[in-house]
Amino acid sequence: MRPLLALLSVIFLVSGCLPAIAHPHVFVDARERVVFDRAGEISAIENSWVFDQAYSAWVLQGIDIDGVGRPTKAGLQDLADLILKNLGDYDYYTFAGEGREDFALSPKGAARLTEDASGHLVLDFALGVASPHPMRTAAKISINDPTFYVSVSVRDIS
Repeated sequence: MRPLLALLSVIFLVSGCLPAIAHPHVFVDARERVVFDRAGEISAIENSWVFDQAYSAWVLQGIDIDGVGRPTKAGLQDLADLILKNLGDYDYYTFAGEGREDFALSPKGAARLTEDASGHLVLDFALGVASPHPMRTAAKISINDPTFYVSVSVRDIS
């Protein structure tokens, strides 16, 4: 009986050391547009992110609502500003560069949040490159959350 208890104890301890399996809580369909300046250098990345319906409904709780139950433009703008500020803590889930060199990205202009006909929130925002970047070979752009809390599916990049 003791060998069986010892074996079960080892199995229990080892199973506690296995990695947790992460799963996303927010789903985003992203559309990205790379902006080039007159010299052909990358100057910005424009983003349009459509959030899933569950996150959209949850995040709208508590913002300014008009008389018919819809969010006001001012309430949506406040929420857009807050989302963009919080995304800054995670590098906007946007990683771009050539090889080992990453572009320094920061918000360019104000973000805009709208609600589409199906109740999904759409966040439009631009990230400017600190200094325009000449194309030498090929730029790599990745839109993702390394922690997998947010699942980003890039639907279009141009």
